[in-house]
Amino acid sequence: MSLEPRRITLADVSSLKPHEQSIQHAVDKLAHEIKTSGRIIHPVVVDAKTGLVVDGTHRVEAVRQLNLRYIPVYRVDYLSESVVLDGWGRVLRKNVVPEKVLQTALDKGFKPVEDEGHDAALCFVENSGRKTCFALDESDLLRLYDRISGLERLLSVHDVSYVPEPELSYILRSGGFRMGYTIRRLRKAEVLNVVEKGFRLPPKSTRHLVDRRPMFVLCPLELLVQEDANRLFEEWLEKGVWVDLGSGVVIDRRYDEKILLYFRQDLRSLYPENVLKLLEAVKV
Repeated sequence: MSLEPRRITLADVSSLKPHEQSIQHAVDKLAHEIKTSGRIIHPVVVDAKTGLVVDGTHRVEAVRQLNLRYIPVYRVDYLSESVVLDGWGRVLRKNVVPEKVLQTALDKGFKPVEDEGHDAALCFVENSGRKTCFALDESDLLRLYDRISGLERLLSVHDVSYVPEPELSYILRSGGFRMGYTIRRLRKAEVLNVVEKGFRLPPKSTRHLVDRRPMFVLCPLELLVQEDANRLFEEWLEKGVWVDLGSGVVIDRRYDEKILLYFRQDLRSLYPENVLKLLEAVKV
């Protein structure tokens, strides 16, 4: 199996435009892992036309922190159907009294609305099925999400975990959690507009599903500092094979989109045990 020519390439880190803010301790941790392993494991997903970082903000920031010029990327057409813009649901795991949670939103200026459509800034969902949505008198997109983020900081005392938005109600019921919430779903045009203006949204504002997402290119850092890095990276990829793992596989998390895994027998020891089992299942 092969990917389209030049879809996986090296990119100058300075040309990439993350659309979400990074979390510094996550950047520091990832930078340490990259430096220690001497490799960048997975390519960053970027829009070929604009340089928008679709997925991989913390990898980009970690590479910048390590003063590396290049990073492996998977170039996609962001506006195509192969990239799906979804959202994250939030589960409140501890010390949840629904009435107090709703009051916290009211105290921060959120106003109840009956419609859970695009005008709702966020919607709280209880395991009983009850849903309470709130809106904000805020026309500026960045200020809207900044205010949502401010409320989320207050809600973090409830030990928030993130789940795919479509699964929130099921997880609340099956996991015995009392309450969770979703935030306003962004449109692709809005995301592009944010990066074109040089701004960023709060973390976890978006969740992207990327069809044929490539993983485990295992790019050595020493390759990235060579003058002919692009040619060397192409040669690196030619030494392995692409394995279609399908969708719904669990690696570091569950991936709902189709995953293509780069595999090299001579690097077998670098793959996690659960990945090797997935490869055995498809008889590689």
